[in-house]
Amino acid sequence: MKIIITITNPTNKVGYDIQIDNKQKISTTLKVCSENLAGLEFADRCKKIRLWDGGRLIPVEKTYDEAQIYSGSKIIVED
Repeated sequence: MKIIITITNPTNKVGYDIQIDNKQKISTTLKVCSENLAGLEFADRCKKIRLWDGGRLIPVEKTYDEAQIYSGSKIIVED
């Protein structure tokens, strides 16, 4: 199932809305973002991400489904 999330770097105020498959690993998304999106060049080095709502830390080896990340979620990546 496709979901739409916002991936953001609060340090430089960069954020993007992206559509992904919920069975995709978070690490795959971060790799693609680091290669293609300005302000997220470091994203592939992250070991964990943080959800904007509640601040829950999530290992990037999980899929979005496993991590219970749903459409509309805001993900924070920090250098």
